[in-house]
Amino acid sequence: MCNCKGKIDPGSASRYITTLVHAHIPGPVDAWREFPVLVWDLLFDMFMWRYVFTRPEDLPQARAVWESTAQTNLRKSM
Repeated sequence: MCNCKGKIDPGSASRYITTLVHAHIPGPVDAWREFPVLVWDLLFDMFMWRYVFTRPEDLPQARAVWESTAQTNLRKSM
């Protein structure tokens, strides 16, 4: 994964994902699965606006890693 400045710093990307999730929690939720899919899509789009991937075939893996990170970070922060 890379953006226009080079490689993504995993710590920075993880913190950004956590910030997005916390800023857009749709009311009281106990787990990631309680977020509406439309919110997941919006947050992933916001992440992709900031971090650009060079190959389209990397997008499914980027989405999977993003969702896993968002879910883990939400669980740890609750």
